[in-house]
Amino acid sequence: MEESMDPNVRITDRSDAQTDTLPGVAQVDPSTAVRKVRDEGALLVDVRERHEVDTIAFGLSAVVPLPMSELERRFAELPRDRELILACAVGRRSHQAASYLMAQGYAHVANLAGGIVLWSREGLPVTGRAGGAVAPDAGGCGCDGTAEEDGCGCSDSAEAVPAGSGRRGSSAGSSSCC
Repeated sequence: MEESMDPNVRITDRSDAQTDTLPGVAQVDPSTAVRKVRDEGALLVDVRERHEVDTIAFGLSAVVPLPMSELERRFAELPRDRELILACAVGRRSHQAASYLMAQGYAHVANLAGGIVLWSREGLPVTGRAGGAVAPDAGGCGCDGTAEEDGCGCSDSAEAVPAGSGRRGSSAGSSSCC
């Protein structure tokens, strides 16, 4: 693993994360993310779907909602001159989104390790109900895993599947989610 100047940020290699498509996605813990947003001007980009955000949201003012299902169409709305910390429920979709942004030439991108689940467990600010971060019968993204419009494809897979693709995840038997 590559070392970082900040002890609270770690860089993953390909063997460290299931969903990364590019090496070198920085993983930022929740308390470091708060500091970076509040003190250093970073922007928290929440890639969860709208119905998830309606249940529980990050309690910071510098949060941009950009659902994963809209990322390819809307990523250019994100500034290239600010650090972007991508976030989701548990860190899988946001890791994939961070990799995508890096492939599009974004240089200052990190993933929120543990997503809003770890964020709320650490007592960091949220709006909505903290118990709603993960639906008890879902795999972690807050969806029920039954509708393609959920955008995550988590019904039976850890593989993220774009909404409307007509595909579901392919790792049968896995209850992992994005």
